[in-house]
Amino acid sequence: MTLIVGDAVDYLSLVRPSGAACFDADGLLQIAAPNVLRFDHDPVTKAVRGALLEDTATNLFDASDWTDAATTYGTVMPAQAAGPDGTDTLALITSTALNGGVAKTVSVPAGDGLTRTASLHFRKGTADTHRLDIGYFGGPAPYRSASTYFDGATGEVSGDGGVIDCGGGLYRLWVALDNEVADEHNVCQIVSNVIGASGSTAYTGDLQIELGSYPTSCVKTTDGAATRAADVASLSVAGMSLDKGFIAFEALAAPGSSVLMMANLDGGSINENGAFRFSVDGEGEYFYTATPEGTEKSLRRLGAGLDLTAPVRAAFTWDGDTIWSTVNGLEPVSDTISTAAGSFDFARLLLGRGSWVTNSACWMKRVLLLPRRATTDEMKAVFAS
Repeated sequence: MTLIVGDAVDYLSLVRPSGAACFDADGLLQIAAPNVLRFDHDPVTKAVRGALLEDTATNLFDASDWTDAATTYGTVMPAQAAGPDGTDTLALITSTALNGGVAKTVSVPAGDGLTRTASLHFRKGTADTHRLDIGYFGGPAPYRSASTYFDGATGEVSGDGGVIDCGGGLYRLWVALDNEVADEHNVCQIVSNVIGASGSTAYTGDLQIELGSYPTSCVKTTDGAATRAADVASLSVAGMSLDKGFIAFEALAAPGSSVLMMANLDGGSINENGAFRFSVDGEGEYFYTATPEGTEKSLRRLGAGLDLTAPVRAAFTWDGDTIWSTVNGLEPVSDTISTAAGSFDFARLLLGRGSWVTNSACWMKRVLLLPRRATTDEMKAVFAS
């Protein structure tokens, strides 16, 4: 059976107790209902990217607009330009000083040592360049901040973060910074700066501050911090043979994220039941482990240097007590597994994001299941075209 994600929804089961955002075929942001797969699209090209799977994330702002913003150096006029969903969610920001703008704060645990990412959507106004800041203050140490600069006329990006093109002149600016323990700061803020003379304008909105070093999909808030639950997608493979079989997948990792595939006994813990998994982390290093029943093995590093801007192709095949794995056409490696009755029946295949990388996300594209052992050439060539 070959599953082309986006065409064969019935094969997949998803658990996600909350709604979650994705881009539809028209490039507009939509909110998928709880427990519904998100078939995400590139908002610029409109091409399908696959089933979007993410870890949980919380937008710390009570409201993701400029409500209660500090306006010492700028003014806010709400709902003046279209945001990612096509409605007027962006406010007009007008500077009242050179390089002025507006800011919004949220309380955080003092000196907690955690990294947070600030993001917002931006459209160019009369000023070409915009600067997004994330900063910490409130402790005895000096104010600490990081910035991303974006020129909406030339597309030039500089600074500490990045910019995501959302199509039609809309961009998502982001920047991350850790809250150093020694600083004892207990306030985190986002600042939208219009670079230019007093009276210069820009359109910004959809504010988000979340844990991690890269922005996840939009979590809009109106009356309190909101959490998007993690996606847990699975594919039932109970009909697969315990004696031999072949499982492969293709997924594209979001920047800084990991990709994980795991098969185990009836959804049990990998360290409690016979299981295997193959993972690629945010640095392009790839790992593999096979776990006999009742035995824990550490996840072994096999190598580094995978190009995570391209889809990751991982494959497993097993025959008796031996399992082989490969990634992106490399020579397969083998390991021993337990196939004692009831200990390793491949009851479910878990798809998606790794568990040790904050804000991890991937787009699952294709899955292949065969009730036989695959040849080395089949393993290395799977999803190569």
